[in-house]
Amino acid sequence: MDFAPLKMHVDEVDTSTELVCSLVSQQFPQWSDLSIKQLASAGTDNAMFRLGNELVVRMPRVERAAAGLAREAHWLPILAPQLPCMIPQPLDVGEPSFGFPWNWSIYGWLDGTNPSDDEPRPNEIDLDRAADDIARFIGALHTIDTTGAPPAREVQRRGAPVRVTDRATRAAIASLTATHDTRRLGALWDAALAAPEWDRPPVWIHGDVLTGNLLFHDRRLRAVIDWGCACVGDPAC
Repeated sequence: MDFAPLKMHVDEVDTSTELVCSLVSQQFPQWSDLSIKQLASAGTDNAMFRLGNELVVRMPRVERAAAGLAREAHWLPILAPQLPCMIPQPLDVGEPSFGFPWNWSIYGWLDGTNPSDDEPRPNEIDLDRAADDIARFIGALHTIDTTGAPPAREVQRRGAPVRVTDRATRAAIASLTATHDTRRLGALWDAALAAPEWDRPPVWIHGDVLTGNLLFHDRRLRAVIDWGCACVGDPAC
């Protein structure tokens, strides 16, 4: 049975297995006989479709996500050999068609499981080794040459100085209900703005290191996925 997709954005375009089937058959006939199944991904930028056993199709939900896929297609092959774990391998880029307005991408499938939001059981993930693995990954990422890399201000402002989000953050705090202590939140934000900005050369950051983007296998970190927010900026991100 097909997964019933949940829309993440009011301006999100429609995607479906039928659409992906039509696009793949038209543009990549070598894969047209493979099965297609939409995945129950919680990703906010891309809808994902399993293509056979070895491939996955990522379809942008909104326009900004299409720009992220374009960055991935260029930078992931450059970053991959310099990292201690696997990252997605872009195989080809599809073009707009059948009413779908943006480019879309085909990647190699990466096996693994996401850590639970609850504390994982000991036989699922070794937490100490996981911490070491993630630290090693981030440390390696920070050492990669940043020449020509996208700056943080151009990529959802992750890794940019927090002051660039001042207006939006204050508006968000002001919109909260009476159940929130907006005065205290405002004070916390003022303290964040007062902290010194990163004053050294920017470094590569993934921009979205959360459990849904970490894949584990045999209790160890196997891969880090979803690089649409990758850029150079403040490593504190």
